[in-house]
Amino acid sequence: MRPLLDTTYFLPAIGISVKSLAGNAVIKLISEGQRILISEVTIFELSAKGGKQVATKNLEAEKVVKGLRAITSDWRIERIPVYDVSILLTAFKLREVLDDSIDCIILSSGINQADELITEDKDIQNLMERGGLRTHSSNKSYIHNQTISKFTKTPHIMKQFTAENGSRGGQ
Repeated sequence: MRPLLDTTYFLPAIGISVKSLAGNAVIKLISEGQRILISEVTIFELSAKGGKQVATKNLEAEKVVKGLRAITSDWRIERIPVYDVSILLTAFKLREVLDDSIDCIILSSGINQADELITEDKDIQNLMERGGLRTHSSNKSYIHNQTISKFTKTPHIMKQFTAENGSRGGQ
């Protein structure tokens, strides 16, 4: 299984606690043998959120830098580029139904590269519950004419963004 984790799950690594989340969620998944995926836009978002906390003196810059270095240097955390054509095309389409561009890129990365997306984002969860996603592609590298065929929701987990032909875009 290759889960893509949303930004929330990496916040404890840079020193930002999340009340509803165990601080070791990423470590637990890795220790279970999961190969974790992270969108490069998540790394940017972590930097921005960490920077805001540093600017307000709620967090030391060194903690943010150390956490980002740990995330980006761990071989068990695979980075998904934001400039991948299939991810961008899907993100542009998702922008029609989601207001946050970063969420669009993260969701698109999950659709195109991951076996599951693990998120706390209510907008993404609501969209998944409505089942309102449709994407299009003429081959595996693009998302033209593929339908997201299965949306199953368990608490905090959006599973299986599998295209009708059983492949993930961009591969």
